[in-house]
Amino acid sequence: MDHLEREASKLRALVENPAGPASLKEAKDILRNLKIALIQLPSLPPTTTESPTAVQERKLARDVLESATIMSVKEEDIPAFERNITQLKVYYNSFGYSYLHALALSVLMLPISSDQLPKSPLHYPLLGTRLLHLLVENRMAEFHGEVHTCPYTRLLQPTPHPLHDDSRICKVLEARTNEPNPYFKWFMSQLLQTVREAIADCAEVAYPSLAVADAAKMLIFASLPEFQAYVVANKPEWTVTGDVVWFQAPTKHLGYIPSISIV
Repeated sequence: MDHLEREASKLRALVENPAGPASLKEAKDILRNLKIALIQLPSLPPTTTESPTAVQERKLARDVLESATIMSVKEEDIPAFERNITQLKVYYNSFGYSYLHALALSVLMLPISSDQLPKSPLHYPLLGTRLLHLLVENRMAEFHGEVHTCPYTRLLQPTPHPLHDDSRICKVLEARTNEPNPYFKWFMSQLLQTVREAIADCAEVAYPSLAVADAAKMLIFASLPEFQAYVVANKPEWTVTGDVVWFQAPTKHLGYIPSISIV
């Protein structure tokens, strides 16, 4: 165990402060070896056999998965991020001091079990990153399901933005140059694209045309050339004539609705 813990500490240092491609390759090698070693620990899922070293083993697994999650964010590897954060949530929710677990113990007036893992400083920063990822992919049902499992005051610490309110997502975008969470940067840029697409879809249905300056501001572009490049690359059906952009709203066919079905 001591050797594995030293390797996990080395992995965390390499992931948080990479010195270049060589250190990244070394981190991947260490991570692969650690994951192989974790399979052999009996206290980890799916067996979860209790033992005198169970807490130590689970803390090691949590630390390794946190490092793997951070690495996947820095590499912009979404499938790996999904896999790692999904596994990591098991250690946060089942073996750690999760919000719902603590709330249940409080309601039942039960003491906190000594076999729970110590709190991790990365718990809420990584969960906040997960919530931002769900927003980026417009998976709103999952987002609302997960955001209510976290105490809002804790989410405020790594994420001082009102992420629980869909109508305020633009406030998040306004603060994207000053992200409180170091793992937000790439997801924030992706969220901007998601929001732009949603605004563009609404704009072309709501208006026949807009002034180019107004459309650029609405779509959160810093300059008109950026907006024009976006139109060329993503909206070939839009037409820019002078200072006006003309939309071509998608044609909607209601189709035939049988009266008997309505009755």
